[in-house]
Amino acid sequence: MTGQYTDANALVEELLQLDRKDVCDIVVNLEQKVITTASIPQYSSFDDGTTNLIQFLRMAGNFGPSFVEVGKHYLETGHQERAYIKYGENHAKLSEILGTTIIKKEDRKRVYLNDLGIAIEHRSVEEQHECFIKLSARVPIVQYALKNNIESDKELENVLGNYLARSTALRRRRNTWYLVSAIRGEEL
Repeated sequence: MTGQYTDANALVEELLQLDRKDVCDIVVNLEQKVITTASIPQYSSFDDGTTNLIQFLRMAGNFGPSFVEVGKHYLETGHQERAYIKYGENHAKLSEILGTTIIKKEDRKRVYLNDLGIAIEHRSVEEQHECFIKLSARVPIVQYALKNNIESDKELENVLGNYLARSTALRRRRNTWYLVSAIRGEEL
């Protein structure tokens, strides 16, 4: 987290060596990234957007599944097509925000592992989880919460309300607060 990396394995090694508190200290001293609606994560399962997604992509040969294919991998049958698309999209975007996948527009939007995703996927599930928690420091709203010492999910919801409709801020509050709490070592 302290330098530019051309080797994803070196970044993973540094992530695993750093304490979460060290990551928080680094973030506090960085320039604040711009917060946009697209950079505020929305997901149903942190694991489905992180460890489970990179495993699915690798085991499937990193063929670039569409959002609907990702959604169908996780959700049971019987949902409307739109539900599969949204589930796949939300979890693919979480992984992209964290820096482990890329989403390419081809015949439709497709999800691929990048070098960092591949490097993390080769680690134990516990190490993967630790990497993903520390990578959440890349998320602009998480940076804002750390830099401004946001102390509650309600306080975070008020900040989210500056970027999202109130109902959307309420929905995304839990997801975002999980990332903030986890990187602080206060996992819920």
